[in-house]
Amino acid sequence: MSGHLSFKWKLTLILMATSVLSLLVACAAFVGYDNYLFRHSVKQDVETLANILGQASQAAVASRDKDLVDKTLAELSGREQIVAAAVYSADDTPISQYVKVAGEVIPSKPSESRSSFEGGHLVIFRPIFWRQARIGTVYLKADVATQLMGRVSRYANIVAMVMLISCLVAFLTSYKLQPLISKPILELVRTARVVTQHKDYLVRAQKTTDDEVGALIEAFNEMLAVIQQRDAELQHAHDMLEVYNENLERKVEERTAELVRATAAAHEARTTAEDANRIKSAFLANMSHELRTPLNAIIGYSEMLQEDARDMGEEHFVADLQKIHSAGKHLLGLINDVLDISKIEAGKMDLFLETIDVAAMIEDVASTIKPLVEKDGNTLHVDCEENLGPMRADARKVRQGLFNLLSNAGKSTDKGSIFLQVLRERGRGAGNFVFRVRDTGIGMTSEQINKLFKAFAQADASTTRKYGGSGLGLAITRHFCQMMGGDVTVESEPGKGSTFTIRLPAVVVSTRPEKPEMAKITREPRVLEAPSGASTILVIDDDPTVHDLMRRFLTKEGFRVVIAPDGKEGIRMAREVKPDLITLDVLMAEMDGWSVLTALKADPEIADIPVIILTMFDNKEMGFALGATDYMTKPINRDRLVHVLRKHRHNQQACQVLVVEDEPSIRQMVRRVLEKEGWTVREAENGKAGLQAVAESKPAVILSDLMMPMMNGFDFIRELRTNPDWQDIPVVILTAKDLTVEDRQQLKGNVEQILQKGDYSRDQLLSEVRELVKHTIHPETAAKT
Repeated sequence: MSGHLSFKWKLTLILMATSVLSLLVACAAFVGYDNYLFRHSVKQDVETLANILGQASQAAVASRDKDLVDKTLAELSGREQIVAAAVYSADDTPISQYVKVAGEVIPSKPSESRSSFEGGHLVIFRPIFWRQARIGTVYLKADVATQLMGRVSRYANIVAMVMLISCLVAFLTSYKLQPLISKPILELVRTARVVTQHKDYLVRAQKTTDDEVGALIEAFNEMLAVIQQRDAELQHAHDMLEVYNENLERKVEERTAELVRATAAAHEARTTAEDANRIKSAFLANMSHELRTPLNAIIGYSEMLQEDARDMGEEHFVADLQKIHSAGKHLLGLINDVLDISKIEAGKMDLFLETIDVAAMIEDVASTIKPLVEKDGNTLHVDCEENLGPMRADARKVRQGLFNLLSNAGKSTDKGSIFLQVLRERGRGAGNFVFRVRDTGIGMTSEQINKLFKAFAQADASTTRKYGGSGLGLAITRHFCQMMGGDVTVESEPGKGSTFTIRLPAVVVSTRPEKPEMAKITREPRVLEAPSGASTILVIDDDPTVHDLMRRFLTKEGFRVVIAPDGKEGIRMAREVKPDLITLDVLMAEMDGWSVLTALKADPEIADIPVIILTMFDNKEMGFALGATDYMTKPINRDRLVHVLRKHRHNQQACQVLVVEDEPSIRQMVRRVLEKEGWTVREAENGKAGLQAVAESKPAVILSDLMMPMMNGFDFIRELRTNPDWQDIPVVILTAKDLTVEDRQQLKGNVEQILQKGDYSRDQLLSEVRELVKHTIHPETAAKT
């Protein structure tokens, strides 16, 4: 409310309030002081009356003449304020009493000499002395409240009248005096409004006083002077700017015309570059398909012909067929190198990350490369550090880099030694893995080292003629290492050998690959007969050569083969035939393999059928994400395919796995992985439920988390091992918890394996469960193998 009042009214009200408040304080002080004087006067009067009454009663009290004392007290009836009185003897017994109003209570005994206000009454006890000895006591009780209320009422009327008159006087006085302060301020406001509305900075407020208001007006005028000066400067700058703008507009028009021409040229160049890039990408995809398709037939048929030749006893054909097979493999390697370097230069190369068992990978690499190294009389020495731990990287690219380095070392060394050293550098984060390949071969000069990692280049022409090779291996290796956040370096001296070092992060981060384009081909579906009871395999592929290869070696292995020439026909036949397993190509016309896989997994009737991806494009992450059971890359390795298919036979013994995990998403993920492998999966949400599940049906393997509600993994394993019938059940720990020494000590001897969540791959989990089941069901067989 006060915010809407004008300044002069606020000032008037402040003056009035100050005056009224001061008057109220003065009146309160006066009334309080007068009340004090009144009470003091009443007290003196009653005390004097008590003294007089005591002196008048001396003789009567001394003689204990009650009638005379009664007569003395009766004289108090003329005193309106006295409501009770009494005279006591020396032994404090009442001699006589006086009560003005019935109901007043007289104390049975007198108190010590005192005067006190009790409620609205004044009570006085006074001793009666006769010849210096107390002979009795006088008691008086006076009504003070009635008199006091009367005085307060009179004072209230007086104060109200005085306040009314004072408020009127204060209002008139403040109303007349407030212009002395408000008028200069209101004049200043009017001047400020004129300046704001008319932008006239020459106006000045008039100063009438030398007080604070005058100082405010003077400061306001100084501010106007500064603003006036700034306004003049701005006006001058504005005039200059208009001149500059006229020149600038002309220049902008000229530059805009130049920019339009340059933009058009840049757009044309960009369009040309994008078209070239699209053409190059399409060429890479088509080239990959066109080159690898015949190689698929060459390698596949040569393998089958070798087996047929051996079965027919035509051993003299085997050597020639092996040469064909080796030449096909060699050509495939060259094509892969050319396509890899092309994809790298086009920015189309991607990483497919997985958790790698480094020690197992090194063992596999060494066993594969050993025959090539020993061909020239060399010796391979492997030094792999213990407890390396897992590595998160692109396994194919790491393996290919090691193959390239070891192959080059074997080519440049004759009857010497080749050393492969693997170690892990501990440091910030997960650290780095170091792969070092050293040979005792011919070595290189600094000039040769400078050309070493360039594409299509080798140390010199004589090296190319003598040792062969495309000159792409080391260039591709360096690109792969740099894509994974690492690098490859070399140290060498002529005649003393060379040392190549690959240094990669233990945990690599990358992006997902894109889906390749495909061409349109149509074929008719075919169903090939097989013995009754055989497992049915649906082959979805648009390549007739693949149809023939798959038919020949799958029927030979006892499978019934159904062939679909495209994706749509494959989906239809999957719903109609309901095969035991599906092999699916990715690079097909009309409907690519990823779309087919998505449709298969979206149909509840056929979603549980295992799917194996057969493709020329290494896109394992996409396949497993869409629900594929296994993954193979063309050209198809016959033994690998047969091994995968045999894992999914119906006559394979079913095993039960119990998953004890409180997180539903983890349970579902493990269930999906294991059920696709043919295991029966049961679930329990905590340790207590897990014990109940074990009691109902004993599983072959238990996968258990550690951190769970109600009963955690430690208590679950402890209770499990107390039952003699359950002590032989293998337990695999799946946990996100960083295990301490104490945790591992608790688990020691009670679990078979510990897999850290997020650090184990799908294949690692399946392999671990498969091995535990094999050892549990066939311990004697496992011991032999």
